[in-house]
Amino acid sequence: MEDISSLVRASVNVIIPLQLSNEGKNERAKSFARLMQALHRVKDLYISVPNLAGNTNWWQPTHVPGCVYSCLKGISVGSFDDDEDEFAMLSYILENARVLQTVKLRASIQAKYRMLQRITKFPRKSQACQIDFV
Repeated sequence: MEDISSLVRASVNVIIPLQLSNEGKNERAKSFARLMQALHRVKDLYISVPNLAGNTNWWQPTHVPGCVYSCLKGISVGSFDDDEDEFAMLSYILENARVLQTVKLRASIQAKYRMLQRITKFPRKSQACQIDFV
């Protein structure tokens, strides 16, 4: 990975292939974790995930990457389903992202209310964070 330690602002667009083996999902998750650790000096971080579609295969890091704790200001998920891994990932981010301002989730009309009931129970590090369904 290139030296990105001088970045001040970053917008990361995560492309997730629709079909991955479990090994491929694990490698993707590890690569994303390495990227998050490399972005530890970024002041403004925005992450966009066009489509999770049940492909998260979430595993919780052993420690919170600095960029998630002190830099992540916005996250946008293009398709958020009722998948337990997706909820676990969102819960982790809300619980650890101190400066998070916005979370934008695209979900079906039928799922929005049920999801909102669950998400509002997650602890949040940032009291200013707004969750929007788009």
